[in-house]
Amino acid sequence: MTTEEFVKGFHLHKQEMLQVYLSHGSDTHVGQLIEKLNLSEEQRATFEKLLDASFNDLMYSILLAFDGSTSIGNLEQQLYTIFDEKGNQLGGEEQCGDIEALAYEYFHEGNS
Repeated sequence: MTTEEFVKGFHLHKQEMLQVYLSHGSDTHVGQLIEKLNLSEEQRATFEKLLDASFNDLMYSILLAFDGSTSIGNLEQQLYTIFDEKGNQLGGEEQCGDIEALAYEYFHEGNS
């Protein structure tokens, strides 16, 4: 897996989660809670934008934490090296900043 595939996977997962949660009649706990809000079309559109922006921020901050650009919770900020099951390296000193740059493209510039 490449670093871009890793970041793109997070982006695709975010989109899938939104689709499931926001589908009318969703059988997920989150989807059911959204339905209980009984939002008007205008409110629902705003809520969908809010949820999308929140998920973007969440996924982006997780990816930046892997890349050492921010801390996870109150833990010390540090660079992580991630390997896929084939031994391919994602992140780490040799690729420092790659995850951050790609995460910005996918979550803030709309690359998909």
